[in-house]
Amino acid sequence: MMIKMKIAWLYSTAFVLFVLNSSLFAANQIEYGSPLPPSHSTTIYGVKPWLEEIEKATGGEIKGVFHPAGAIASGKASLSALQDGLMDGGFVANIYIPDQLPVSMVITNLAFLSKNPLVTAGAMNEVMMVDCAECQEENKKNGIIFLGSYATPSYNLMCKKAVKDLDDLKGLKMRAACSTNARWAKAMGGVAVTMANSHAYEALERGQLDCVIGSKAWLKTLSLWDLVETTVVSPMGAFMGGPMFAFSHDTWSEFTPDQKEIIIKLSSKYLARTIIGYANDEKEVVKG
Repeated sequence: MMIKMKIAWLYSTAFVLFVLNSSLFAANQIEYGSPLPPSHSTTIYGVKPWLEEIEKATGGEIKGVFHPAGAIASGKASLSALQDGLMDGGFVANIYIPDQLPVSMVITNLAFLSKNPLVTAGAMNEVMMVDCAECQEENKKNGIIFLGSYATPSYNLMCKKAVKDLDDLKGLKMRAACSTNARWAKAMGGVAVTMANSHAYEALERGQLDCVIGSKAWLKTLSLWDLVETTVVSPMGAFMGGPMFAFSHDTWSEFTPDQKEIIIKLSSKYLARTIIGYANDEKEVVKG
């Protein structure tokens, strides 16, 4: 009888230790999502290596599991996924939820003012994190910790068929990232379509889109060069706004001060690398 009791006690103790160890492991693991695909510049130069270096710099105390291509939540659902705890952190693309992040969208809709992505990103992040009390209040209200966003190279118009003059644009369905691009598309006689850029290839292929307003880097990173015949090289602003690096308030509060400092420093580093990598991808496309 005593032997059976001892065996039962050992099994119980082992189970408790297993549960405790599992809980500790889970506490170190963060689920990080992005609506953009693995081939996208933000993934290759930004989020993926950022998470890897966070794990290394914290000695494995924080292990990031990356979920690209909307595996956990689409662009429209990214904010609610953070709020509901489905993700610990993620890229919150404000262009898909302008009604939930109206203050942030004010900055994003200044798209045509962007000339240099590094300068634009620096100014935008300073405004969002230092100078704009309304921006900080919006993030607080939504329960997110904003750690920075990037700016793309200048957008251009990329179409499946030849575009030689304004008449060729009439009636064309154009993927537009923000209301500024959408208004331009309508002014040209086109039809503005809002969708994730990760869906652009399929939409072009199926005839849901005729053109994409976006970075020439997408010709490579989203394989749009398989379908695009014409690129109108005329600056059309850029995407800027919506945090590429963000955590839910609850997850952020679990990090130690040292861990937060590491994450903040690495966020600055990989924002810069993302912008430079994005620009280099575009240069590669232009060179052919």
